[in-house]
Amino acid sequence: MRQRTAAREAGITPRQHQALLAIAGYPDRDRIMMSELAERLQVRHHTTVELIDRLAAQDLVVREPGMEDRRQVYVSLTERGKEVLARLTATHREELRRVGPQLNLLLDQLSAIGEPDAPGWPPLPSGLAGPDGGHPGLGGAVRPGKRQSPSIIASRNASSSDRVRPMLHAS
Repeated sequence: MRQRTAAREAGITPRQHQALLAIAGYPDRDRIMMSELAERLQVRHHTTVELIDRLAAQDLVVREPGMEDRRQVYVSLTERGKEVLARLTATHREELRRVGPQLNLLLDQLSAIGEPDAPGWPPLPSGLAGPDGGHPGLGGAVRPGKRQSPSIIASRNASSSDRVRPMLHAS
């Protein structure tokens, strides 16, 4: 079952599920300021307010005004919100247990491709190779079968940026 489907079956949207996760997972507190939640969700403040309005209407969260500054609004999960989140979390854990072995196999295969010394390392197409046959994005510093230290790569990158910098300030 996919996350979106599980959230909808629980009566909430995927964005609402993300909000519940962000509230429950905020470090060292069981509540979060509305502005912090907006930042975590990467949405504007008014979007967060609307989202919390809908969650509060379903009795999944509760708002609390700040004690020192009443303009600050804190949001925390209700017992019902914790229950919904626990059910969704259990569903997602089961899905990860089911697909986890397949994901690990794919990651192992991708990791092997990423190692220049690994069998089956694909050669760079001739049109994409740098002047010395290496990766063009690193000034040819990385080539299949040839490893160079990060300091050599950094010195090549630094020397190329030193050539570009005077051109940027020339006008």
